[in-house]
Amino acid sequence: MRIRAYFLIGAFLFTVTSFSYTSDNKPDPILTRHDKEEAEFFIIAERCDKFICHLNLPDCEGTFLADQWVITAAHCAIFIHRKLKRGKKHFVIINGAEIEADKVIMMHKKWKVDQADIALIHLKKKPLDALQAKLYTDEDEVDKLVYMLGRGDKGNGLIGVNGNDGKQRGATNRIEEATPIWLRWTFAHPDTKTKYLTEYEGISGP
Repeated sequence: MRIRAYFLIGAFLFTVTSFSYTSDNKPDPILTRHDKEEAEFFIIAERCDKFICHLNLPDCEGTFLADQWVITAAHCAIFIHRKLKRGKKHFVIINGAEIEADKVIMMHKKWKVDQADIALIHLKKKPLDALQAKLYTDEDEVDKLVYMLGRGDKGNGLIGVNGNDGKQRGATNRIEEATPIWLRWTFAHPDTKTKYLTEYEGISGP
């Protein structure tokens, strides 16, 4: 199975969360290599978890980016934005601690789920012991390693999606093409003769 993924370029590269392609409430899967022990993908998720902001919404996570900022998908952030506009409070979870979100910036006014789907969430206070994903400002993304984390549907490259256990998994991939607005990588079979194949190859969509 070969699946190609396209992701809008933000200002970050180190950690990519499980951004959905659709606006329904079905959890995004993390599909992994079929020839690796499942436990190894749990280890990747645990290693990266201190970078991750759980938004307390179905199928929505973000990446802790700087002091009090989280980057995420606009189709996730819009729910928090609307809640704040109604005068309601919303709390996210970073490194096991609840933190109040006090502002949402939609990066593009005319965002769509498959286009310009990116937003920033400001936190009322800085998380303790969380790790910031380093901003990537160069223009040589090709061949760089990306990490994907997701909670929900699971599966592998041979069988596709195979149930939902709500557990968080992590996987890696390697960027094959970079344009002014998109990064592209391929979920390749372990036998594929390509320099882009990673040891813990995966993809964040079906």
